[in-house]
Amino acid sequence: MLPRRMWIAPVLLVLYGACVQAHAQRPPGPFRPKKAASPQARKQLDRLNKMTPAERNRFLSTLPPERRKLAEKRIEEYNKLTPQQREKLADRVENFQSLPPERQNQVRRLMRQFNDLPVDRKPLLRRELVDLRELSEEDRRARINSDEFRNKFTPKEQELLSGLSQTMDPEQE
Repeated sequence: MLPRRMWIAPVLLVLYGACVQAHAQRPPGPFRPKKAASPQARKQLDRLNKMTPAERNRFLSTLPPERRKLAEKRIEEYNKLTPQQREKLADRVENFQSLPPERQNQVRRLMRQFNDLPVDRKPLLRRELVDLRELSEEDRRARINSDEFRNKFTPKEQELLSGLSQTMDPEQE
């Protein structure tokens, strides 16, 4: 069994991904074979989800109040996901955990930047990120270099979308 501190960050990342997934109500794109998610990552997700309210409360009480509130919100959103959405999320966790530490840090930094975006811009960027992830590397580069993309997003948003779409792409591994 992993010590509590070792799985808090991946679980919180997973729960953030649940937020993104829950808000990105997009039809599925072209089929892309994925690596199977690790049993360990799925166990961590299932363990948190299967905790009794008292166990979850004890676990969450170890977090600072702001992080606790955010974690509770993300748990609630995760519980609203369909089994297919949960499967996709588990795959993303596996992909993240397979990244080298420096790339994991890059993803965390980019996610913090995403969280700092104005609320009214987040849905537009989420949709674009989903679209970019479904493209091949060549098509993604073409989209990012297009006039439409440059006119639609600020330079900071362009950099963020480019970084997240490339860093989180499991085919780049």
